Amino acid sequence: VMTDEAERLSHDPATQAAGATLLEQSRIMVQQIEYQLARARATASARRPGTVSRIGKVLPPLVSAMQRLHRDTAFSVAMSEQTDLALPVDPVDLSELLAILLDNAGKWAARKVFVAVEQRGTATGSLLVVRILDDGPGLMPEQIAQAFEIGSRFDPAMAGSGLGLAIARDIAGAYGLDLALSPRSDAPSGLEARVEIPVPGDTD
Repeated sequence: VMTDEAERLSHDPATQAAGATLLEQSRIMVQQIEYQLARARATASARRPGTVSRIGKVLPPLVSAMQRLHRDTAFSVAMSEQTDLALPVDPVDLSELLAILLDNAGKWAARKVFVAVEQRGTATGSLLVVRILDDGPGLMPEQIAQAFEIGSRFDPAMAGSGLGLAIARDIAGAYGLDLALSPRSDAPSGLEARVEIPVPGDTD
């Protein structure tokens, strides 16, 4: 109701400025509501014991959906059967986290998005590492530091609400996953999004 009224006011020359202000504030409120709902959902899911998902079931449908959404971008995946491990993350939350990162890569890619899934051993156990790499313009270090903030948008012309990476950060935080963005080290430009998921020793 508030948004509809604000739009009506913004179309009237006598109240255009007030209407534009109300529209902007309504947009901010919607952002905050969507963000808090996503955060609450992820926190509740993370507290449920025994929840598991497998990357081999979650990732392929997402990549297919992103290929349809970003038709001019070629998505490819490198993943072996050995990496299809049981992960202590709710499948819905893992899907949302990866979908946000894939969609972000698809929006900015020039032509290609590559997804690599690999298992790495550490001093304390094992990690499943999902790397999503695009061949877009990438981000400056100061932009990377701001990327996870609510409402961050580096190109207003690009579709999106500015909430995606903030929600991804909170999903990762709820499950104790490491999520990071970095410039690609194997290419002159582009961005790498990396998620590191601990693998329980008794579920592989």
